[in-house]
Amino acid sequence: MKKKLMLAAAFVLFALAGYFMYELISRQYQIRKAESDNSQLREEVMSENDGFSDLRPGPTEDDDSTTISGDVTYRYSVDFDKLQERNPDACAWLDIPNTDMSFPIAQHPEDDTYYLERNFSGQKSIYGAAYIELCNNRDFNDPLTVIYGHDISHGQWFGQLETIFTDPETFEKSKDIILYLPSETRTYRVFAALPYSDVHLVNTNDFTKKEVFDKFIKEILESRNINSILRPEDAPEFGDKVLVLETCLKGDYSNRFLVLARMR
Repeated sequence: MKKKLMLAAAFVLFALAGYFMYELISRQYQIRKAESDNSQLREEVMSENDGFSDLRPGPTEDDDSTTISGDVTYRYSVDFDKLQERNPDACAWLDIPNTDMSFPIAQHPEDDTYYLERNFSGQKSIYGAAYIELCNNRDFNDPLTVIYGHDISHGQWFGQLETIFTDPETFEKSKDIILYLPSETRTYRVFAALPYSDVHLVNTNDFTKKEVFDKFIKEILESRNINSILRPEDAPEFGDKVLVLETCLKGDYSNRFLVLARMR
């Protein structure tokens, strides 16, 4: 009897070891596939421009203006015809300088949860894709637009977000975010990066109302969290467009980490 119990226990342990090994290999495969697919997609749809502004545009050191002039040449162009041939849900391309974060943004026409567990090509993947929900418009002209992405430990999607934007040095290097749209290219300047609750920002706030918008920005700028970096001099006013990058907070998936940027 004792021998049978030992054999049964050994079988269970063997089965568990096999399962965890399978999960590990599967996750590693999905990570490598996601990296490879995104790299290939970048090569297909992104091209480098001649005479680009080297810093992916921002004001010069002796220029304190808060807007981007219309004649700036961006480093890259995105071919949205090719991109939307791959996936018609594509609505933008996000590019964060001095990071590996450069990838398409999708919006499913019916299901906000679709890209939680599907990659940009629509294949099942626990790492999902970066996306916006239906509460935001595809043209990114809402007062506040939220891009969601998983916090992947290997850095894919928003896995680097918290590490980069809680360090003052890397924050400065990556504070000008580029958003490519089918009809234009925009620069956003990061003014806050901080842990936050999991409240749904757009569904619980009517940011078209000045008092709501101002109250939210004031709350953000008054954060006292030790892991926050705030730049009130770059904060938006009512009427500005705000881009929010949202992912799970490392070590506490019941809360979120936000990076907020104002369109320049």
